Amino acid sequence: MQSVIGKVVHCAQAGFIPGRNISDNILLASELIKCYTRKNISPRCMIKVDLRKAYDSLEWPFLTSMLAELGFPNVFIQWIMQCLKTVSYSILVNGYPSKPIPEKKKALDKEIPSLLIFLL
Repeated sequence: MQSVIGKVVHCAQAGFIPGRNISDNILLASELIKCYTRKNISPRCMIKVDLRKAYDSLEWPFLTSMLAELGFPNVFIQWIMQCLKTVSYSILVNGYPSKPIPEKKKALDKEIPSLLIFLL
């Protein structure tokens, strides 16, 4: 998946994509702000809106369909969906993981998917 993620995710998404750096977008925003303070330019406005995290509204059937449309093999899609179904947590205590704590609610009930799946 990492080999194709950069090809299917928009170039504006910089974080967590191999070969891209989130600081590029930070520098771009900084330069825009700097330009807005110049005199002799028309009034401007910059706004950042993040009404909801994308994973809050991700529909799992859509994810399955999208992976298929992107050409991922059916067995791979089944592995991904199985990973999303079998969520458990461990807590590191003094560097040692606790016994796995199963998630009470299934991942497919809108839990946060892994980063690569989320970025698709």
